[in-house]
Amino acid sequence: MFQLLLQIDGYMYVYAQALALIGAIGAFLAKENVGFVLNISIIAVIAFAWFAADYLFFF
Repeated sequence: MFQLLLQIDGYMYVYAQALALIGAIGAFLAKENVGFVLNISIIAVIAFAWFAADYLFFF
């Protein structure tokens, strides 16, 4: 049980890092005045790639 909790905690840490990275990229794109829809779509693609890779390779 503790091992499972530790594993979940590890995943939460990775996801928190991913969200921080995505947020930083979003802030940079907003500062560079990239179009809002383009900004959101780029972030969505990065998020999807990150979580897909995480799901495929780390389970």
